[in-house]
Amino acid sequence: MKLFTFITAYGHSDWKEIPTFTGLSRSRRRCRLRWFNYLRPGLKRGTYSEKEEDDIVKLYEILGNSWTVIACHLPGRTAQGIKRHWEGKAKEENWRERK
Repeated sequence: MKLFTFITAYGHSDWKEIPTFTGLSRSRRRCRLRWFNYLRPGLKRGTYSEKEEDDIVKLYEILGNSWTVIACHLPGRTAQGIKRHWEGKAKEENWRERK
């Protein structure tokens, strides 16, 4: 909660100072990853819509496994979340072929 409160109040322009100002025992890298992957406002969690899944399949065919580029086309989704979703769905038989 300290990280979220601090960043919403002061912004995230200087990651090396955030752990010091918030009193957290995290590295600046861990603070940055925590913010972008979990705490950032507007992140979508949970199930993917059919449109999002179709978009992931189409973008994967064009871009390959460039998850950060694919994430730019899906607002609110993180590259790591898309990659995990893809790998989980890829285990299902014929998931990509049905799209």
